[in-house]
Amino acid sequence: MKKILSLDAVLLTTLLALLFTSPLTRVEAAAPLPLGQAAAPPATAQTPELKKAMADLAASAAEIDKFLADQAEPAPQLSTRFGSRVPRKCPDVTALPTSAQAVTLVQCTMDYETPQQAKLHQDIAVQLGSSRAPADSDRWPRIDSRFHVVDFSATATVFLCGPVLEAVMHNTGSNCDRYQFENAPGICWKTIDGQYRCQINAGLPTNPTRSQPPPTRY
Repeated sequence: MKKILSLDAVLLTTLLALLFTSPLTRVEAAAPLPLGQAAAPPATAQTPELKKAMADLAASAAEIDKFLADQAEPAPQLSTRFGSRVPRKCPDVTALPTSAQAVTLVQCTMDYETPQQAKLHQDIAVQLGSSRAPADSDRWPRIDSRFHVVDFSATATVFLCGPVLEAVMHNTGSNCDRYQFENAPGICWKTIDGQYRCQINAGLPTNPTRSQPPPTRY
């Protein structure tokens, strides 16, 4: 995708250069040269319009590169104990998160792994509310009460996975229980470390689906 976008930018640049080249320059370029004279590279009129168009293209290319870099997702490391992906690590988010960032922050805030169990959050959708000043009841871990918090509702799938014990339990690929959250309340807050964290504030639903395969992606 990145190569295609870059190629499009090159083509646009070429077309703009041709568009803003003066007619005189094009005529001079097409005129025959005296015998023995080497051809000089064609001159392009550096009009203000062309300079602005080139600057806009460079800015757009930089934005595209940043977008693609932000979308890049490393392959998750897999746990040999649970056969699942490992808990997600939190990125640096220092401003009120977007919905997409809140999804990542729910995963990295709420995922955990112990020797006995892995709890992993998948297929998360977040609907953010308006930001607000923290209330006295907002006592989230390491909260910095000087900064606004934002409430949200979320749907998510939660996996509780036990260790893979094939020789005893024969549970390879079926060592997890799956729970489903629907319209569960949640909150994002800024910590005293300067980073935002998000979590769903609801207990696990009842009646999980048993003997499910562990998640291997974010």
